[in-house]
Parts: sequence; C-alpha cells; structure tokens
Amino acid sequence: TLKPLDVEGIADALQRHRRVVVIEEAAPYLLGQRVKAFAWDTKAPCRIDAFSLQDAFVHTHGSHGELLAAHGLDLATIAGKLGLT
Repeated sequence: TLKPLDVEGIADALQRHRRVVVIEEAAPYLLGQRVKAFAWDTKAPCRIDAFSLQDAFVHTHGSHGELLAAHGLDLATIAGKLGLT
C-alpha cells in the first residue's frame, strides 16, 4: 500500500527478485521514486523499472485504456521498454 508504505513487503521483493517493476497510475515521483530510494538506502541488489503517468498534458480523449496507452502505461509499451517483446 502507499500509505502506510509496506516497507517490509517492498524490502522482501527487493531482496528476492533480480528485477522489480513498479507501475502506478498516478503522477510521477510517488511510489516508483519511493521504492527506488528505499532500494538505494538498503543497497538492494535488483534492477528497478518504474512507470507512471507522464508529467505533461496529454492531448488525448478516449477510453481508460486509450488514456493509459497515451501515457505509455499499456501492456505493449511497458513490455517493449522491459525488453519482453
């Protein structure tokens, strides 16, 4: 959860996995940045990729899925950025 931040769960994930992906449907610099800072502080040995809404006005109208795609939060875009395609 975001508040309170589940630091025990995050610490566990950061230690058990070589790669952690944070996807948040919120403004940038919230959960992803907090996870990265926590990983840095605890010297976590994993790679962290964080995705969030763009910090810009996106000139798009459409469905929820279309809006997420405009921000790069659709499955195809995220998979591509992670090198999974």
